[in-house]
Amino acid sequence: MPNRLRHELLSASAGSGKTYQLVRRYLHLLALGVDPQTIVAMTFTRKAAGEFFIRILRQLADLANGSQSPEHY
Repeated sequence: MPNRLRHELLSASAGSGKTYQLVRRYLHLLALGVDPQTIVAMTFTRKAAGEFFIRILRQLADLANGSQSPEHY
């Protein structure tokens, strides 16, 4: 299946774009029809987890409002 994504581990320094990549990947998985309850993303701080969650909600809201196209992901 060409759209299947493999498991990945992201490890990088602060400010390198890890949250951006996680959000992008999460939205890509949703676009492929993956059940959100089967997607796992882990981080080491509550602050980072909160940022991840907020960014996903913002991106989904932007997509719902038509202010971004799904091809962005």
